[in-house]
Amino acid sequence: MNRLQAEKVVAVVEVQLAKWTGAPVARLNGARSALDPGNDFLFEAGNKTFVVEFKSRSLAADMGPAIEQLHKVSLRHRRAIPLLVVPFMGDSGRERCRLAGINWFDLSGNAEIAAPGLHVHIEGRPNQFKRRGRKENPFAPKAARITRQLLIEPSEKYLQIELADKLQLAQGYVSRILRRLQDEKLVKKNDSGRWQVANPSLLLDAWAERYEFDAHEIVRGHMHAKSAQELIHKTNRALDSKQHAFTGLAAAWCYTEFVSHRTVTVYVSHLSDVQSLESQGFVREPRGANLWIVVPNDIGVFDGRQTVREMPCVHPVQAYVDLRHHPERAAEAADELRQRHLNWGQYG
Repeated sequence: MNRLQAEKVVAVVEVQLAKWTGAPVARLNGARSALDPGNDFLFEAGNKTFVVEFKSRSLAADMGPAIEQLHKVSLRHRRAIPLLVVPFMGDSGRERCRLAGINWFDLSGNAEIAAPGLHVHIEGRPNQFKRRGRKENPFAPKAARITRQLLIEPSEKYLQIELADKLQLAQGYVSRILRRLQDEKLVKKNDSGRWQVANPSLLLDAWAERYEFDAHEIVRGHMHAKSAQELIHKTNRALDSKQHAFTGLAAAWCYTEFVSHRTVTVYVSHLSDVQSLESQGFVREPRGANLWIVVPNDIGVFDGRQTVREMPCVHPVQAYVDLRHHPERAAEAADELRQRHLNWGQYG
């Protein structure tokens, strides 16, 4: 963090802590904390001490080390309140902080702080730090083929040309995307020139954070069935001659049988495939829809497709990122799917 950034962050932190605690705020021992030199700032507000870690991004690769550092402070100094500050906290970052029990606020005006005598919850403020002319998105629809393949086989090490051939992408394009992922510390290249996932969990979080399910073409409607399982079988029969794969809650149920659900989501190759379902009684009607038919913005969603309980399903990594944008108990289903099929533990 340069001096100008530091002063701006200090000013915002001082104002917000004074507002929330109702007490004068003092910064202790300059820009560095005597309590723990590894953290950015130490503040005192009334009878409360805050150790503040600032990150210029809330990307998955940055969040892990920041949370770990704040946890170390919490263990050593019970009275200090750890607080993470970022320009804007995305959905993935919020969830990581919630699970880790870390307080945070962003410079865009959102916050989640739960400490003795202090409870702050602010959400819905837009990102005030969107960058114009951003670098190529390594998780754009076509680019995501690379991330998806690396997560399908996280122990594999690929030459760039091997990935390009396997995924039907130009070598130059693959090179650019890999280097963007490398910049974010999500992939690594060994001495033999082979690429590998640096940490599968972080890569999955980073992809999920920037994944846009609504960017696909989605036809929502209703088809009569007594249960979601009957609807899955009925849909599968209607699409028998078409390339298709279930995702979301339907795929999660096939993989785990964990959660009951109503909504069934299926990827198809072409919009014309909807006619096969209409011939079986599917009616386009967003209200009360129990069947989502999705034409993907890239055919890579079918990579790693598996047959589970005699049903074609997208790979668990694809089902996981899709579930984050689904209704009902999708969040619970995503957690269970990740625990059973995407639990890489302490990797590498």
